[in-house]
Amino acid sequence: MARIVVMDDEEGVRRVLTRALEIQGHEVLAFEDARPALDAVDFKAVDLVVTDLQMPTTGDRAIRELKDRGVAVPVMVLSGRLDNGKADELMALGVQWVMRKPIDLFGLLEAVEACI
Repeated sequence: MARIVVMDDEEGVRRVLTRALEIQGHEVLAFEDARPALDAVDFKAVDLVVTDLQMPTTGDRAIRELKDRGVAVPVMVLSGRLDNGKADELMALGVQWVMRKPIDLFGLLEAVEACI
């Protein structure tokens, strides 16, 4: 299926997302912050990025860096702190899907399929 990078500093969220996506047959690379992912992953070989916003290296900073690198990977943003202005800003950056935490896992899996 798809190769998905998950970036979230909450271990429980990261674990649940990883397990749910693996059950669906996806390969998951999970990171607790965007910086290690940006340093280690060849994003041209990735089908989807699922990222939190509030991490030491923020999700929106990671999205901008990927865009600056010329990487055109679909991105889903999950965040507990998301107002309409921020959602609009993320969509302007090219984010395909924005979801507020706490997440509906079934809704997230449907969104993943729509993005890939």
